[in-house]
Amino acid sequence: MSNHTNQTNPHPANPSHPAPRPDRSRFLAVNWPQLTPVIGNTWSALIYTSLAMTAPLFHQSGSGSAFGLGIGAMSFQGVMGFGDWATLKSAPNNFYVLGADDGAGGIVMYFSINNTPVGLVTAAGEGLDGFVGVDGTFAW
Repeated sequence: MSNHTNQTNPHPANPSHPAPRPDRSRFLAVNWPQLTPVIGNTWSALIYTSLAMTAPLFHQSGSGSAFGLGIGAMSFQGVMGFGDWATLKSAPNNFYVLGADDGAGGIVMYFSINNTPVGLVTAAGEGLDGFVGVDGTFAW
């Protein structure tokens, strides 16, 4: 288990002071009470990645940016597990992304606030994008 459970990052969008990565196994152990379809897109330019996502059934959308290695662009459709919108919207979410897309691929996004899991997205995508360990902030 990670020893970062109660730490916050004073500079979450600063690549020289990255947010502590949450223990991703904690995200998988959560029984997310709500699930919703999501659609979105990413684009990456070497060390910067942009993320835009919409949850159409709840009429919610948001965007964010991150620092990490990546290049290309992709569109995705998937499912987000989360607790409630009030929590997701209570503060900017830190997010951690793993993804690869060479025509068809997948993406996993972990969302947290103060290193507490608040959402998990798994999606399939199309385009040409690859990124590894991208950390950033996202606001609904």
